[in-house]
Amino acid sequence: MANIDNELIGARIKKLRNEKKYTQSQLFRKVKEHLNSIHDYSYYDYDDETGKQTLSQIENGTRGIKPNIARAYANVLDTSLDYIMGRIDDWKIEYKDVKEVLGLSDEAISKLENLNKHNKYLV
Repeated sequence: MANIDNELIGARIKKLRNEKKYTQSQLFRKVKEHLNSIHDYSYYDYDDETGKQTLSQIENGTRGIKPNIARAYANVLDTSLDYIMGRIDDWKIEYKDVKEVLGLSDEAISKLENLNKHNKYLV
């Protein structure tokens, strides 16, 4: 992957993190937990402060990201690796048709998903 756009990757991770209302520390902890659960100990020795700094560098595009780490962010942020890496522009490919027909933004789709999750508990 010779033409990796670290700024685009970082911007997409930051956008999704903000939509999910995670702090950098919260997202890092979730990614670290995910990695540990699949026996990938890439972040095993990272404490919260180091993790926050690492994520900040990724989001700012000053630090590259390995494929296994990008995959972990995609899993935790409920998106595809292709979206994180900039290969596609729809963060949730299954909503592409809905977005086009209704003219909804990714943020609007995210809000509808959250509303749906909360409504399940009301039934």
